[in-house]
Amino acid sequence: MRRQSKILAALAMLVLASGLTAERSNAQSGAATDWPTRPVRLILPVVPGGGIDALSRTLQNGVSERLGKTMLIENRPSNAYIVSTELVARATDDHTIGMILVGTHAANPTVHGQLPYDTFKDFAPIINLTSSPNVISVHPSSAAKSLAELVAEAKAAPGQLFYASSGIGGGQHFAGEMLKQMAGIDMVHVPYKGSGASLKDAISGQIKIIFGNVISSGPYITQGSLRALAVTSLKRSPILPDVPTLDELGYKGFEVDDAYGIIGPASLKPEIVKKIHDAFRDTMLDPKMQPVLRQQGLFANLLGPAEFRSFIESESKKLGDIARSANIKAE
Repeated sequence: MRRQSKILAALAMLVLASGLTAERSNAQSGAATDWPTRPVRLILPVVPGGGIDALSRTLQNGVSERLGKTMLIENRPSNAYIVSTELVARATDDHTIGMILVGTHAANPTVHGQLPYDTFKDFAPIINLTSSPNVISVHPSSAAKSLAELVAEAKAAPGQLFYASSGIGGGQHFAGEMLKQMAGIDMVHVPYKGSGASLKDAISGQIKIIFGNVISSGPYITQGSLRALAVTSLKRSPILPDVPTLDELGYKGFEVDDAYGIIGPASLKPEIVKKIHDAFRDTMLDPKMQPVLRQQGLFANLLGPAEFRSFIESESKKLGDIARSANIKAE
């Protein structure tokens, strides 16, 4: 009898342990199933009012509705977006994500050297959303009526033409250096602290050549304050449909766009990554979004987590090669 009692007691303990394990497993599974349990924080690396901010606020209601919780937008501007990106990497909860400018994120290890995070290991790529071309423009007083004429002028006067960009290591800077390399010309880069300052001097004629984003440069091109020569995407911009691409003009494969995407901390569970991805994807694919995106000069360029990771890696190699060749380093 004593032996039977011991066997029964042991069996009871096994059943109890099995039940606790199952309960714990269900609870852990439920944590991902029930996510989000509170508002989701989207950290932006820019001040309110720019392209990234406008896109985020355009998507905010649709993403919130699909997640079932409010997506709160938090602007945390910083040099090369490093501080805001670190906030995402160091997030200890699973309700913090961030929007990045892919080119800057990918180029930072080369341009800035030691970073407070690992660009590849500390993040979960969730979805690439859009791309937006940059555009090469000149002041109306410039003799260059086409890109070919600008290149000819630069070849005739090496090191004597100056071009503006929104800052060192940004997409416009890389576009300028890529053109220099592919065209075999020498122009001097003049970095500004943001697109507003560079546009102001370009419009006034203090600097004759500017590489800018189509969103910020478009209105000045349309009203005649700047003359557009080419866009840096493989497709023409819906904002500037009459402006050719560099690829069309013989610079095959030339592509330096401003791509925007969503990342989270590396600790995010795959189920949560999928929920966030699906919410942004479905919002982007909503027919009501298409005219809004066109108005903002954006192409939908949806990439899932694996594709997005590969895109960041390929951009890092491409822009890193340009940075090393042109000796682009943060000041």
